[in-house]
Amino acid sequence: MTASIRNYEKEFNEMIDFLALKNTNQMSFLDLGCGTGASLVYAAKHFQKVYGVDVSKSMLEQAQKKIEKEKITNASLIQSGFLTYTHQEEPVDLVMTKAAFHHLPDFWKQIALLKMNQMLKKNGLLYLFDVVFHLDPKDYQMKINQWVSGFEKLAGKKMKEEVEI
Repeated sequence: MTASIRNYEKEFNEMIDFLALKNTNQMSFLDLGCGTGASLVYAAKHFQKVYGVDVSKSMLEQAQKKIEKEKITNASLIQSGFLTYTHQEEPVDLVMTKAAFHHLPDFWKQIALLKMNQMLKKNGLLYLFDVVFHLDPKDYQMKINQWVSGFEKLAGKKMKEEVEI
């Protein structure tokens, strides 16, 4: 049995509502740090063209399997990262990065944001949803241990082991 603690369709629809997007079937979408393509699958059902970018070849292989399983024809996958990806197509209407941006060292985040801005059409949107810790550094280990224990309660021991440091 595969444990699932996220509802990607619900998250995606909440993003569409939050951004008050209309006529997405005429828009383009880029998921930077797309991982296994879970969000990309839902984006492909709403947007005219979608791009999934991830630095990990194995993540993109999983994304490709999902795309094929869902018979999606409007998606492109590209192996690259925040700092190395250069969008070769027309600028997009929406760039999304979810739970990936925090992997960049702070110094490189501003450069990545500037690069994302270059990928957008005029009046395009950036949706950045990520982990941010507002803790005293001395409390990090305790809070991280609580977070990992929470994964075990939600999804079992295997999930806890996957997120442990």
